[in-house]
Amino acid sequence: MDLKLSVLDQSPVIKGQTSSKTLQNTLDLACYAEGLGYHRFWLSEHHNTDGVIGSAPEIMIAHIANHTKKIKVGAGGIILLNYSPLKVAEIFHVLESLHPGRIDLGMAKSSGANKKTANILNPHLQDPKKEFIDKLNAINKFLDSTPKLSTEIKAMPIVESSPERWLLVSSIESAIIAAEFGMGVSFAHFINPTKGKEALEIYRNNFKPSENLKNPKASFGIFVFCSLDKDKIHRQQAMMDHRFIQLQETGNILPINFEDIKDIDYSDKDKLSIKYNRQLYICGTPEKVKKQLDSLIEDYKVDEIMLATYAESIEDKKESYKLIADLYNS
Repeated sequence: MDLKLSVLDQSPVIKGQTSSKTLQNTLDLACYAEGLGYHRFWLSEHHNTDGVIGSAPEIMIAHIANHTKKIKVGAGGIILLNYSPLKVAEIFHVLESLHPGRIDLGMAKSSGANKKTANILNPHLQDPKKEFIDKLNAINKFLDSTPKLSTEIKAMPIVESSPERWLLVSSIESAIIAAEFGMGVSFAHFINPTKGKEALEIYRNNFKPSENLKNPKASFGIFVFCSLDKDKIHRQQAMMDHRFIQLQETGNILPINFEDIKDIDYSDKDKLSIKYNRQLYICGTPEKVKKQLDSLIEDYKVDEIMLATYAESIEDKKESYKLIADLYNS
């Protein structure tokens, strides 16, 4: 099995850096990942989060695709509940027209924000599950080569090829939705580390071919930091431990460095959370990282993994991706 390595970047803020520099780091990483042979580069959508500023993936997709040549670029994923399906289809038709065969449209049911922010993004939401399925049904019809909603309503411009469509999921229920619509599925192991194997098995068993995808296609996403420096590994693990506690307690992620958190004395409750949360990410040497990734690949039965990396510098982040590429491309 040829394993495809791909990147999910959330544009995390390194403490002390400007937003402009953070977004430039995302572009720099995309160009670097293409040079290493990575298959896809996805941009996430989050709102009102201080430490993660990837709020408009469609803009970053256009910017990155213009600066790269071969790597597939996409959203991981568009928060569909916040938008008109026609507008999303038009945006991705434009992107596909500019970069045929290179654009991915990953979509998600989650809000990508805390509850208060989500209410501002979509103040009229009544039934999230029903509205999501309705919008997913509409967008797939707009994106198919023959519009089925109305001969008078088309997602312009008309394109010869359609963006690859994916559903980002963290539950069995969402995996079933992806199967019903004949979409690719990427399971967020970094959100739910216990249900992925079952969810993908159910997805494959229930998959219905679509115009966009004839056979099941699956990946999983996980946070990974790889280094030859054990001190950097220790520092990054401590910072990841803190980020998850911070997110659980405040609904926000603040830019931090190791000095900010190295002396924190966690409560017994927090220590239990940390033990659980360490299933969501891998920090280690190349040997440790490969052993853990190989185990997950076997469980998930996939030929592609989406790697998301936090680091104290863009140089450490790039080195992590290079070390992992070296593990699987040698």
